[in-house]
Amino acid sequence: MNRTGYNGLSRFNRKGEFNVPFGKYNQIGYTSDFSAYARVFAEWDFTVGDFEQIALEAG
Repeated sequence: MNRTGYNGLSRFNRKGEFNVPFGKYNQIGYTSDFSAYARVFAEWDFTVGDFEQIALEAG
């Protein structure tokens, strides 16, 4: 979100909605091929959802 928001800003309103205008970028360099990171990501567990609901382990 902060890559497309104005000046890299990340802000939320009282309703928890993302609240930043679009930045003025001609092109944004998003990465779509993560194969170079395959070894690093092999041990990771990716989760999608509300970050407050993610169970974390100590340390």
